[in-house]
Amino acid sequence: MAGSKRRKYPEGIQPTGSGTYRARIYHNYANHHLGTFKTIGDARAALDIARSEIARNIFIPPAQRRAEARERRKQQQYRTVTESRTIRELVEAWTAWHHRLGTKQGTIYTYVRRLTVHFLPAFGEIPAVDVTSDDITAWYDDLHAEHGHGVSSHVYSTVRALFNYATGQVSGLPADFTPWIKQSPATVIGATRKRHDTREQIVATPQEITALADRMPAREALAIYLAGWAGLRLGEILALRRRHLTTDTNGVLWIDVQEQVQARGSGPRAETPKSRAGLRAVPVPGNLVAMVTDHLERYAVAGDDGLLFPRRSGANSFHHPNTLRAHFIKARDGLNRDRLQANVDAPPEQRQRILDDFRFHDLRHTALTRIGQAGATLAELKRYAGHSDDAAVAQYQHAERHRLAALAEQLSTTMHQGE
Repeated sequence: MAGSKRRKYPEGIQPTGSGTYRARIYHNYANHHLGTFKTIGDARAALDIARSEIARNIFIPPAQRRAEARERRKQQQYRTVTESRTIRELVEAWTAWHHRLGTKQGTIYTYVRRLTVHFLPAFGEIPAVDVTSDDITAWYDDLHAEHGHGVSSHVYSTVRALFNYATGQVSGLPADFTPWIKQSPATVIGATRKRHDTREQIVATPQEITALADRMPAREALAIYLAGWAGLRLGEILALRRRHLTTDTNGVLWIDVQEQVQARGSGPRAETPKSRAGLRAVPVPGNLVAMVTDHLERYAVAGDDGLLFPRRSGANSFHHPNTLRAHFIKARDGLNRDRLQANVDAPPEQRQRILDDFRFHDLRHTALTRIGQAGATLAELKRYAGHSDDAAVAQYQHAERHRLAALAEQLSTTMHQGE
């Protein structure tokens, strides 16, 4: 009708066009939507409540209230899901993630075994969210008292990694990963700190290396020399194939270390080294070249892919590390028995040393000690050893092949003089 006035609504109230009314209030430089109501009275009541809260400084914008409500619901849902998931289920999820990540099978086997033997019996059926720092500390103290630092430190490092995964504080997790817990309970100070090894680290003499090799099965004797003079690991030795041996123009025999044999968790299999530093070329001391040549003629499988140390003659399958290690222990113990017997009637100055608790890996320690004594720099020594320390990797480029070959020849001279 002409001349009619437009209806005026209370301040902060507007019709929606569908018979309802929207209420808004301006506060702290922003408009806040209070809701949509069926009547003007309801909208006015909402405005009155908001103004009263603003006057008392307790006003919370409805959008913020809704966000907080959603967060509470989310947290409740999270608690409902996580409070029933046990440590055993966490271990299963962590293990599956390592498989997807491509972690070495032997490494996964070691992790699972540590947890299965030392951790799951106490915590397996407990919800992950219920494990506290006091629980972990008490468990660690008992483990350390029973097994010592050598075991407890390694087991604890695995448990700590497990809980870091549970919090989502590790790289390589999928974007939709939902943390199991908010904070890791693995907070034992000094649990993984390296401690002094009271076991004497023996550096074998050339005569002792030869004596051990002579007591090994003939087809395994070269393994003792490759560890004791070239510093190769047991797994690296067992993975060697004919194509890994090359002679350069200077007549130096090189071993190309590309793989290592592992047997943890399954039968013997080849794996790449854990780090790029393990991929390296190692010069063979000159005095070992004839031994290598003889071994290739007698015991290695034919063809470029033929293994130097096959499981059995003619079969190109990997030798089990535990088998060779057992033969080494037998050789060491036999040598010790003979020396003990000879020492009974010998004067003190002529008594021979007993290789007590001398392990196969100590042969590698012997080789690295000798090459260090021959004048190798830190960079050369770490390259020769295939050391995995990240800080050392950058220095490997300074260790040139001809320098390593010269050091190997010094070892050859030392070996010859010792014999």
